Amino acid sequence: MSLLRLLVATAVLLGLALYLGRIVVAGLASGRVPYTDSSHVCRRQSNPVGFWALIALFAAIAVASLVGWAKVAYEVFVGWAGGA
Repeated sequence: MSLLRLLVATAVLLGLALYLGRIVVAGLASGRVPYTDSSHVCRRQSNPVGFWALIALFAAIAVASLVGWAKVAYEVFVGWAGGA
């Protein structure tokens, strides 16, 4: 059951973190952040507040996903070692 928990956490949380991390890095490089679908973008030049708000939101969600995955991984590995 622990392995299944780790696999699901890896698929969902790391997948989300990698996806949003790619959007943040690409957005910082290009000055455009896609949102809602691929046809809507927020541009740094025309809407700087919205751009930085989306960057902050996406980065915060990515970090929270990484923290959640690390928590699950820690609990699974400590549980396998007999610590919990």
